[in-house]
Amino acid sequence: MRVATIDSLVTLFYDGSKELYNDELNDEWSNAYEHAYDQYLIIHRYDKNLTENWRKIWTKSWESWNLSTECKNYRRERLSWQQVIVVEGVTEIPDHTFYHCSNIKRVIFADTVKRVETFAFCLCSDLIFIKLSLRLEYIGGCSFMDCNLSSVFIPPRCSKIDKLAFSNNPNLTILNVPQDTELGFTTVNATKLYEKSPFRYPDNIDVVIPAWIKNINNDEKFALHRVCSSFEPTLDMILDIMKDKGGPMAFKVKNSIGITPSRYLHDNPYVKTNRDANRDANRDANREAIVFSQILLKVDISFLYCYSFRHKLKNWGDMRVSTVDGLLTLFYDGSKPLYNKVLSEEWNRSCFCGVPDDEETWQSIPVSEECKRYVRERQTWQQVIIVDGVTEIPEFTFYKCKNIGRVIFAKTVTSIEKYAFGLCVHLVSIRLLDSVIRIENHAFTFCMCLKNIRFRFRFRFTI
Repeated sequence: MRVATIDSLVTLFYDGSKELYNDELNDEWSNAYEHAYDQYLIIHRYDKNLTENWRKIWTKSWESWNLSTECKNYRRERLSWQQVIVVEGVTEIPDHTFYHCSNIKRVIFADTVKRVETFAFCLCSDLIFIKLSLRLEYIGGCSFMDCNLSSVFIPPRCSKIDKLAFSNNPNLTILNVPQDTELGFTTVNATKLYEKSPFRYPDNIDVVIPAWIKNINNDEKFALHRVCSSFEPTLDMILDIMKDKGGPMAFKVKNSIGITPSRYLHDNPYVKTNRDANRDANRDANREAIVFSQILLKVDISFLYCYSFRHKLKNWGDMRVSTVDGLLTLFYDGSKPLYNKVLSEEWNRSCFCGVPDDEETWQSIPVSEECKRYVRERQTWQQVIIVDGVTEIPEFTFYKCKNIGRVIFAKTVTSIEKYAFGLCVHLVSIRLLDSVIRIENHAFTFCMCLKNIRFRFRFRFTI
């Protein structure tokens, strides 16, 4: 089978052409492992970090154990794999295939796989991500036991998950299971998810636990959780619910086990990617899907929904303002000039150099109410996001907007004119992309707190 380095991970392309698990060699390894562990336990029985420390010991010392050369080669190969990609045409992962391959971190199944048999990935202690086949019908007992998964999304065709399939995954908090899937009650034993359950050994545990897992998001107030954890969630469904639930802040609401919709959306492996969106339809018909998929590649989902979709946001003129990461953020689209020379000069003529903090001082300043509103509005912005389509930041646009701390430029911006951000005295961070080819004089003059300037230029530009 082919092995290559993908995303810095040694990757096995599993095609099922040969049996990877060897009973005799595994027994030889297991006997030596148990003997070494027993010896370690005699001395370190009361070690609080017993499991972690033992792993550090055996991974460094196992080659000194009394093992045959054939067994050592067998183990070296199994420990070398860090990622498994199951190729098209494989329909089954036989039992024990990747048993105790403790360095595997990711497994991606082809959509032809229908069965994952018992112990197939058991004791893959580094395994943190799996994307299951869309045609998967059965997950065998103990198949992913003793791994390190934190979230698992079961595709809709899966009819049965056998006992202990995901047990002993200590960080497992999300197990999204279709209503029609038969779920063993011991599936999530010794996981965070089980710890959060409201039940402790009920009489009908074989019914109560599976039903609770399937209905965690069944309450109407968790409608957005339900959509974000569903199979291939759609943009329209998410936007409709966001409107009813108060906009982007709905992404920060936690359900009964402490999970937010943004966490479900971030972990859900069945959200369409940018490549899928381009492949499935022409660019015009699928524009929203492409935008949606780009958003999902970002880290802070709740922030980026503010950026990309129109919903219940405060309006300032023709531009949108919303709270993002605790900062009042202006989404600058260039649709109107923000700088008013007449009002700015009126304010300057008042001889009031700064911006007052108390209402009494505001009232005493000898300027028009229109001027006061203009100055006040400019001092409310704490972050500016330049949206796609803007090519130029005109001169004086954000001049003396003293509370702006961060500016993020779209990739379409090519020029920043003079004094565009002059005297933004609290501006700390800006990020410039390779589209910027001209920065005029004094564009960032007297930005005295500016510490972090990120450049990503491939072309010559003028300052």
